[in-house]
Amino acid sequence: MRYGRTDLLELSTEALIALSNVGFVKKGIKDLEAGLLPRLEEDQDGNLHGYYDDSSHVTLPPGRTLREAQCSCPASGICRHRVTLILAYQAAAAARENSAENNSDQPAEAEEPGWNPGRFDDGMLLEVLTKSRLQQAQKLAAAGMVATVQGGHDVPTVRFAMCTVRFFSRSSLAHARCDCKEGSGCCHVALAVWAFRQAAQEHPDQAEAVIELRLPEGVDGADRADRAGRAGLLAGDGAAATLMDEIENWLNRIWSGGAAQPLSATEAQVRLILAQCDQLGWRWVGEGVREIRDMIIWLHGRSSRFDQQRLLRSVAALPARLQAAGFMEASSSPRLPARQILGIGEKGEMALDHLNLTSLGLEIWGDDTGQGADLVFMDHDTQTLMLLERYWPQQEGQTKPLSWQDLMGKRVSGKPLRQMANGQIITKTATRRANGSVDISSTNRLTNVFPLSPKSWDNIKEPVRQHGPCALARHLQQQLPAFVRPVQNLGHFHVVSLEAAQVADYGWDAALQKLHAVIISGSAEDAPLQLSLPNNPLAPHAIDAALQILSGELGPIADVAGMAWLENGQPFLHPLAILTRDRSVVLQAADAPTTTAPHGRQLGDSTPLGDAVHSAREILAHWLRRGVKQMGKGEYDKALELEKVLAGCGLRSTAAAFAGLHKTLTAADFQQLSRQLSTIILLLDQVTQKGIGEIGIRI
Repeated sequence: MRYGRTDLLELSTEALIALSNVGFVKKGIKDLEAGLLPRLEEDQDGNLHGYYDDSSHVTLPPGRTLREAQCSCPASGICRHRVTLILAYQAAAAARENSAENNSDQPAEAEEPGWNPGRFDDGMLLEVLTKSRLQQAQKLAAAGMVATVQGGHDVPTVRFAMCTVRFFSRSSLAHARCDCKEGSGCCHVALAVWAFRQAAQEHPDQAEAVIELRLPEGVDGADRADRAGRAGLLAGDGAAATLMDEIENWLNRIWSGGAAQPLSATEAQVRLILAQCDQLGWRWVGEGVREIRDMIIWLHGRSSRFDQQRLLRSVAALPARLQAAGFMEASSSPRLPARQILGIGEKGEMALDHLNLTSLGLEIWGDDTGQGADLVFMDHDTQTLMLLERYWPQQEGQTKPLSWQDLMGKRVSGKPLRQMANGQIITKTATRRANGSVDISSTNRLTNVFPLSPKSWDNIKEPVRQHGPCALARHLQQQLPAFVRPVQNLGHFHVVSLEAAQVADYGWDAALQKLHAVIISGSAEDAPLQLSLPNNPLAPHAIDAALQILSGELGPIADVAGMAWLENGQPFLHPLAILTRDRSVVLQAADAPTTTAPHGRQLGDSTPLGDAVHSAREILAHWLRRGVKQMGKGEYDKALELEKVLAGCGLRSTAAAFAGLHKTLTAADFQQLSRQLSTIILLLDQVTQKGIGEIGIRI
């Protein structure tokens, strides 16, 4: 046999899993090890044939995907015969190559470590894409889609807001895989190829780059589309100016009247702003507005999801996003495209193809009208975090919340909540929204759930996985500010790997109703990771489950997943799930026996700088909730007190900003209030992140 199908020999196990599913690949590997192989034939046209003992016959022509292979078995889609065909072909080719190497003194040729899919020309694109798909790609490119290009490794990848394209073969585009509903041969494959070409021209020395797509040279209208795409998005656009003024006015009303003012006071204005965002295509601006609106609704509904510091950050990020977009648009060499900051060209939702999701945790919540659950998943194929949300309103006559046991039995996508929270989900019925939320329909035959194991998180890679507390702190400090990144529900969710982890200390803080723990990694140079787990009455066993793990009863800790943040430069994590060497534990879905916790408090040295920043943030959160118009001179004078304290800590710029804020408050001139407060909050955030003095707000 010639073994001329280079495209098939290039497919790794990871690629085969992405192109089929993990079950068929595992079964194929077992058959291979057991010697249950098909008889292979490769004809002159490059067609690969496999003949099986069960009389099945598979044919895979060149330039065709695994799904397009023809098999005589009854399966309508991917089957084990198709997968085993490639595994057997690779094994036979490897055996032949090993034999040839043993009889040769010439060293084997090394594979190209990093390769660029931009080398596929448009003629090659037309071999795998229809003309209509290529035209669709041209329209999207002309609209200035933003892409993150990740090269320099074996699987070059392009990430768009709603989908991800991966290139598994150096010699064939047929095996390029997109996670949209079409899977392969879609318009996103062409966009990804063009993105690699453009990145090679604009950022030749960078393995990863963010670009604003343009039509490729030679396409009709490319020059015209390029000029139109770079026309002013903010400057000189009347609709954009009107929207920015409306947003600033709305934020000023929130600060002056307070987030606790009646919802009806700003409801019509929010609807108008969201309609204008949709009209201009400002996806991330609209998501930022929705995030603020939702948190204010949670405040009024006494939802356990409400977090006043999160609301403070969101209210600060929205005007900063608009200012950053204007700055980038005016720059001759912007670090980020203004389109990316605004979210122009990003779809609201997209149906996805085959997904392999692994649970990373569960958060149960409740409010005045019902209870809900947030399930965190990782899509192993694209390394994308996704949030599945469910809500169960109170039934008529219901006088108290559902018990934890009843909640665990509630159906999510046709399966019990407990099973979904502790499972790996394989589904073909998922839809993803721009903010990272995912929905899975209740079609049982298209969704399967398997239990988690201690190895379930092994394939999670950076940046979601961080190898130790120091790596986590470094990542959080170095990432771009939230106000220029896409608005995502899980923007700060991470899995932290802990090598030879030791629990240095832990205890229950009765005053704060939180369990605190300090985990030390085996590396002598690593910083401690502080865990902070608030009590959740709706998940009564979560604290006990965490105590079981911290006591060492379930084995040494290997990985912790949860929302991460920095305080005075030190990494903190709110854990939702923990993997030990022996088992996986999703804390709020665990049924653990009641355990007595030792008394304790959050560890870590208190510093004048940290105390000053914490005090400033608490005062600002109080003002945001109550409204500055409702306050008297005594509250306004706190701005002057903060000025003195912060200046004494060396935070001169922040202190000066508080002095300016005091003048604004006493003059009752609230026209610039939201901008002033946004700057102050972002400066305080920078100090909290770094744990040192002022460094300025950098993009």
